[in-house]
Amino acid sequence: MQERVRRDKAAAAYIRVASQHPEDAGAVQHQRAGCDRIAAKRGLTIVREYVDQGCPAELERQQHLLQLLRDLGRDQDVASVVIWDYSRLASDLEQLQAIIDWIRNCGAEVITMTGVEAASRFITEHDQEYMNERERRTHK
Repeated sequence: MQERVRRDKAAAAYIRVASQHPEDAGAVQHQRAGCDRIAAKRGLTIVREYVDQGCPAELERQQHLLQLLRDLGRDQDVASVVIWDYSRLASDLEQLQAIIDWIRNCGAEVITMTGVEAASRFITEHDQEYMNERERRTHK
C-alpha cells in the first residue's frame, strides 16, 4: 500500500518543450531530472507530473498545464508546483502572472530550478520587447 504524502511535502511537476522532434525528447528528461532535484533539495515528493510537448507557451494550447490548474483548483492537494523555469509556464508577463496567481490562490507556491534569475531575465526580455515596439511606433 502506498503511503499518503502530506500536503506540505507534496508537489506537482510541470514540464513543457515547444518541439515534438524526436531529438528533443532529451529536453523532457532534462527538465524532469531538474524538477526531481528541486523537489529532493526541498524535501518534496512529486506526486503528479504534467508534460506538454510540442506546444508553445500559449495557455489555450497547453492542455496539461490547464489540467494541472484544474486539478489544483479542485483538489488543492499539493503545496508546490515545480518547474524548470518560468518560461515553461508562459511567454508573456501577463499570462505568467495570471498562472502564478491561480497557483497561489489554490494554496501552492511555484518553485523553479533557475529561480529569480529566470524571472529577472523574463522581465528584462519582456521590457526589451516593449521598448522595441514603442520605438517602432515612434518612427512610423
